[in-house]
Amino acid sequence: MFRHDLDVIDNLRRDAVNTRDAHPSGIKKLQAYAAQLVWMGGKFPIDVHPPPPSSTNPTSHPEEQG
Repeated sequence: MFRHDLDVIDNLRRDAVNTRDAHPSGIKKLQAYAAQLVWMGGKFPIDVHPPPPSSTNPTSHPEEQG
């Protein structure tokens, strides 16, 4: 499902990492990779927290509840 997207980011990463000189074309590759990472970062929630533990936790033991 995301195979194409992952191939694109992998190719951008490879191009950015394999840049050997400080030529403007290398900077463009780094900018493209960074922009793709920022775009992908916006697709994932940053405020996901697990639900608080309930008082009826099946893994807790009655003698531990005080």
